[in-house]
Amino acid sequence: MRFSQYNINIDTDYGLLLYNTNSKEVVKMKNESLVKEYKDLLNSDNLSFDNKLVQVLYDKKFIVDDNVDEFEQAKKYQYELLDREDNKAHILIHTTDNCNFRCTYCFKEARPKNLSDENWNNLYLYLKNNIESKNINQVCLVFYGGEPLLRYEKIVEFMKRVNSLKETFSDLKIFYRMITNGYLLTKEVYDNLALLGMNQYQITLDGFADSHNKMRPLVNGNGTWNRIVENLRYINTQDDDISIQLRTNFNQINKDEMEGFNKWLELEFTNKKFVFFKASICKFSEIVDDNLILDSNDDFVKSQLLENLKLKHYLGLSNHGMICRYSRKYMFALSTSGKISHCEETDNEDTIIGELTSGGIIKYHIPYEEWRSRLEVDKCKTCVLYPLCLARACSKSLVCDSLFDNFEVIKKYISENNIFD
Repeated sequence: MRFSQYNINIDTDYGLLLYNTNSKEVVKMKNESLVKEYKDLLNSDNLSFDNKLVQVLYDKKFIVDDNVDEFEQAKKYQYELLDREDNKAHILIHTTDNCNFRCTYCFKEARPKNLSDENWNNLYLYLKNNIESKNINQVCLVFYGGEPLLRYEKIVEFMKRVNSLKETFSDLKIFYRMITNGYLLTKEVYDNLALLGMNQYQITLDGFADSHNKMRPLVNGNGTWNRIVENLRYINTQDDDISIQLRTNFNQINKDEMEGFNKWLELEFTNKKFVFFKASICKFSEIVDDNLILDSNDDFVKSQLLENLKLKHYLGLSNHGMICRYSRKYMFALSTSGKISHCEETDNEDTIIGELTSGGIIKYHIPYEEWRSRLEVDKCKTCVLYPLCLARACSKSLVCDSLFDNFEVIKKYISENNIFD
């Protein structure tokens, strides 16, 4: 017998916490003598069931038989779980590369290019074909840009067409989401999309008016805060099931007002549909303004990220909690050019594996199974976090530094809070 390669020990103020990334088992040891016994076992060459602790750890997969290939075992089990998700389609639709804003930290250049009528039709046929063949029975469509509401009429037309599939396939589940700056989400637009089945919006408000307007102006330089807040106040009055994820990107300009702004949000938007979350501006591309970016070691950044983890501290401790959703077969991004990418950012050639063609057929440049396996590298075989990501943490970068950084933050949060009590 030997200790599992997927064990993680976390020292906390309330004892030693053991976590196995493969079995997802957790053991908490408060007794100092028990902790000492465990640490002695770590240095022992003779593990025996005569020891009760060994038996407990074996039952919970912290100790395994010598002949067990844990990597292959984890890979087989986790891939089987992934394949069960293959009846769900999650498609990020780049409706346009154009935008009515000129945000100072945007990582994309606005271009006057829209998803063509042909590609809207090809996407519909792709969905119809796979629903008819029973490959998928659940569809989530995310409208993205640029600013998707610049293509409002096309989105309405497409939603009506997709909704008509329910007439034939009554058990089909359809979800709609939109990532929008919120400026064009007027009362009329919101009400119409609600009737068509919109489920969720992500909208950004970067602090109070002065800060927000400096970073998120219109193309002509005018402010956008008042119009967005007006739209949000209307949404706050509506009794529906549409979720509103209100995002704030904290940075050098707005960091000092975050405490007051957070309190204002909670007082202003009291409808339970609102969920507030924060993110730090990162250098996603060369066009991002360097003056906005905060040092990741800044105490303010750390405190904000730890606050976020209060909502999702189990994220990294669940099956595939760190896998990018777009690594699955029917989950991809569609560019305005009709290219298929297993990454939100369709401008990166490394992640493009095909294109949507006439009749709703994906023409793969790289077969999906080949793409899926190529992301795995030798160091995955000895990585303690492999069961959490399956080499799918980020298909864009094909590196896992950010995965380890995220897990270290999670471990810190675990060590400072009695989340398992």
